[in-house]
Amino acid sequence: MEKIKVIDLLNKIANGELKDGTRFIDKYTKTEYIFKPNSYAGIYPPNEANADKNWLLSLGGGCFRLDQEVEILEEDKKIEKIDKDDLVIGTPNGARVSFTLADSILLDKINEIIDVLNKEK
Repeated sequence: MEKIKVIDLLNKIANGELKDGTRFIDKYTKTEYIFKPNSYAGIYPPNEANADKNWLLSLGGGCFRLDQEVEILEEDKKIEKIDKDDLVIGTPNGARVSFTLADSILLDKINEIIDVLNKEK
């Protein structure tokens, strides 16, 4: 987990460096928040989106909070599906590799498993 100061977090937001859905914990209030740039004000507790739950408004107590640390939580990383076109490569003599029906079925099953794993994350 990455620890950064509130002012640095705000700078990341201003510079467009914070990804949509980034989660962090405000160590001052011990509350988890999520960054939603297209919402009303941008940072809320997960599953909340109203002005009285807005983290930025809670900073209004004074500038001392800008030096406090927040902990950015690890992002949920999705597993990428396997694209058959990415696997088709040329051989040294320039011939293309072709897939059998069994290869295609196996690849489809692997992608189904990837879908299930991504839904569980």
